[in-house]
Amino acid sequence: MLNRKVQPEIRQIRNIDIPDIEKIYLDNGVPVVITNTGTEDIVKIEIVHKAGKSVEDKKLVSRVTASLLKEGCGPWDAETFAEKFDFYGAGMKTASNMDFLYSSVYTIGKYIPHIIEPLSLMYREPRFEKSELENFTNVNIQKLKEELTKNEVLSYRLITESIFGSSHPYGYNSYPEDYKNITIHDVKDHFQGYIGTDNMYAVSYTHLRAHETVLDLVCRLLLEKKKQQLSSILTILNQYTTHSSKTLQSHTYSNIINNTA
Repeated sequence: MLNRKVQPEIRQIRNIDIPDIEKIYLDNGVPVVITNTGTEDIVKIEIVHKAGKSVEDKKLVSRVTASLLKEGCGPWDAETFAEKFDFYGAGMKTASNMDFLYSSVYTIGKYIPHIIEPLSLMYREPRFEKSELENFTNVNIQKLKEELTKNEVLSYRLITESIFGSSHPYGYNSYPEDYKNITIHDVKDHFQGYIGTDNMYAVSYTHLRAHETVLDLVCRLLLEKKKQQLSSILTILNQYTTHSSKTLQSHTYSNIINNTA
């Protein structure tokens, strides 16, 4: 039985195992950096855009855009869109930070064709509804009021503002008025300027048991320009993921970096 009264032995780090990295390019010129490590049939796809606080035209617009991005797209409202992932046990998250806005998806490899479609549509046809913005504003104003009662939050806000300045993207603090000043027009402008264009820095960490051709198909669907036909790619992707006569190989794909012109 573990004796918790005795501290663990302190040891020096003797070896850091850094996976080998391979870099390839897709047909559209997108560079893909691959590391081959895990074997589990679990996929994580993370797409990162240079669309964080550092490029905002108005305070908090990157955070609002990240939140509303998953609140419905195309013909689906927020609830229906969420069900597209929940049905297959997939996890979906969007967020932003100082420099980046990103989305992350976790799923099982065999469900990739079903998950890629709503993920792609989220970037091509986000709804950005006014009602969702109002809900986001009300909820976050209330959260902010609660956070401002905590000493650690007040200290952090004071320190960052003192270091960077109140007008710097890294130093400004949010107030209820900032949330109220955000409009749907602001959100759409931020999306079109930094997300709905080719100005993308995308990263994907994936553990995928499948034929390596699937990598090209998944990346191409997510990262190619909007003119790419979704249905045709999904058809090809299904042909590879359902092909049982070939021996499937194990791969881990990591760090998809896209910065197309």
